[in-house]
Amino acid sequence: MDDFAEATGDYQWIHVDPVRAASGSFGSTIVHGYLTLSLVSMFIEGLIDFGESITRINYGAERTRFPAPVPVGSRLRGGVEIVALEETIRDHHRLVARVTVESRGTTSRPASPKW
Repeated sequence: MDDFAEATGDYQWIHVDPVRAASGSFGSTIVHGYLTLSLVSMFIEGLIDFGESITRINYGAERTRFPAPVPVGSRLRGGVEIVALEETIRDHHRLVARVTVESRGTTSRPASPKW
């Protein structure tokens, strides 16, 4: 968490101060939402075989939401639902996927992010 805070400048106490966070509303430090979001590419790569494709570019995140905190040290899993595969120009394609990240042992709601 400290390295991510250093890289992003987000030193909010809920991420980097275990003593203060223990008495906060989450009961412990929580993972930066954008750190969890950065794992989405890893989940997609692990679940979808892109075959011989050479280049993959993140086009955007249309509806990113962070409905539940991720306690530091949590185990995460990602699910990917392919919503659409659209042909664009010059044999390029745009994959539209719905990704849900879940944190083991927390609420039944998806963890951050869901988009």
